Amino acid sequence: MNLPPIEATRNIVADQEIDLIIMAATSKTTKIEAIVSRGGRPDMAMPVLKEVKAPTLFIVGGNDKPVLELNKKAYEFLPGIKKIEIVEGATHLFEEPGKL
Repeated sequence: MNLPPIEATRNIVADQEIDLIIMAATSKTTKIEAIVSRGGRPDMAMPVLKEVKAPTLFIVGGNDKPVLELNKKAYEFLPGIKKIEIVEGATHLFEEPGKL
């Protein structure tokens, strides 16, 4: 697998390219301690979600119905420590005052 370099502080990764981050987290050569996705599309990494060992947090806008459903579907495939946080009143980019 040819992945772009991932910059992380203390190996905790947050990014909207969450499908690539999840794939990297399943790599034997990459040590990722935690994954945070804000409004990302973890469903794009569905084939490898069951291999993720890092604790994972999905943050999704409550008004972003399509992405919320995709995150819920992906969440069910994740093993281990995981959480999904729904920000009520937020859309995809969390542009509403006080939502980010």
